[in-house]
Amino acid sequence: MPITAEPRVGARVLLLDAQDRVLLIHACDPDDPGHQWWELPGGGVETGETLPKTALREI
Repeated sequence: MPITAEPRVGARVLLLDAQDRVLLIHACDPDDPGHQWWELPGGGVETGETLPKTALREI
């Protein structure tokens, strides 16, 4: 049986400091620790939440 995923709405935030450095999160797959990546802070929108409120909550 094929697995289908519902679309997920989320917000990501590009944060820069005074020296134009970017905040990134180093993430890894707990089931495969060798699978690692860098990503912007952010996450999924909760029911009734706006995109700006999601972004603020995530940072």
